[in-house]
Amino acid sequence: MLGWYFSVCRQKGDGTQPADPHAEQGECLAIWQARIRGLDWIEELIELGQCEPMHGYGYPYRTTAQARFVLPQILKGPPHAREHFTAASYEIVVGKPHDGPLVHKDRILACPPDDWLIIQIFDES
Repeated sequence: MLGWYFSVCRQKGDGTQPADPHAEQGECLAIWQARIRGLDWIEELIELGQCEPMHGYGYPYRTTAQARFVLPQILKGPPHAREHFTAASYEIVVGKPHDGPLVHKDRILACPPDDWLIIQIFDES
């Protein structure tokens, strides 16, 4: 399967500064699988200076951005999201899988726009 797995989370503790590679994830705001062009929106945010790659580990790919630049897009529908989660025949799914994108609207609406979030991206190819 070609695509990406996204999670967008608050930072554990204080989210008033950009996350660094050692930042721990806090409350999850959204998760989804994206199609092959799923990184386009992140690359656009980086070009606009609204998102910063976290240099350090490489995989998963991690970025940080303020909530104001990310959450409105997610509330409209996670960018390039697959309607249903898919898994290859060789993948082991632990726990109950989600049927599709999981967006915690209540958490998103409660998140301050100045909070710096952690966006974690796994290559599912």
